[in-house]
Amino acid sequence: METKDDYYINPEAFTLHNDGQKAVLLIHGFSGSAGEFKGFADYLFRNGYAVSAILLPGHGTIPEDMKKVTWKDWLDKSQASYDELQKKYKDIYIIGQSMGSLISILLGIKNKTKTVVVMSPPMFKPEWRWYIIPVARYFIKWYVIEGGTDPSGYAPPFTTISYPHVPIEALPHFLHLVQMVRSQAKEYSGALLIMIGKHDGIIPQGSGEELYSLITSKDKYIAYFEHSAHSLPVDGDREQVWEMACKFLDTHP
Repeated sequence: METKDDYYINPEAFTLHNDGQKAVLLIHGFSGSAGEFKGFADYLFRNGYAVSAILLPGHGTIPEDMKKVTWKDWLDKSQASYDELQKKYKDIYIIGQSMGSLISILLGIKNKTKTVVVMSPPMFKPEWRWYIIPVARYFIKWYVIEGGTDPSGYAPPFTTISYPHVPIEALPHFLHLVQMVRSQAKEYSGALLIMIGKHDGIIPQGSGEELYSLITSKDKYIAYFEHSAHSLPVDGDREQVWEMACKFLDTHP
């Protein structure tokens, strides 16, 4: 039998259905899992939203599984989950964390979604290291993910379930999504809330501002959180993050 603690540390996808008309698709980040959304999902559900937190292919198992998937698999899984929600609910919103924010923007463009919330969007700029990955993979097996918040800063039971490293072969697929957003962001026409932790050591400084400048919609906002780093749904300002995101959905039906 699953205990309350098991619920919060389970990386698998989960869905919270209700009889309403509003649903939120939650998309986690590169190397992450659906588990990091548990507290946030409960909050959204208590405030009248059905929730579907997906697990992207190659995630939530072992890092080696990321060798078997591509950026297209991540987009396809996200779109299929969006389509499933549309069968039951009238209004669909998308919230993404890190790489999930990139996917959220791309889904928002494709589906003409009215409201999207993105947390910690990783707007990396092309550099020489991108182009040596095809050769580097013969010498470097893993890319170690550094710069996030110390997990001891998360108040139990909230935590992240993510890989500490990923296969070097997975990086080009992540970077491809960055480039897709950089080239297509101007096509998103809905409401957008960008949320940034001031102590984020993973994404490049200025990522939030860059994405804000690329979005041509007039209905766009950016918010900063003093006591958070990369994993906003579970970090020090999590309750403020949950509340602001939920209010944004409420006011942008």
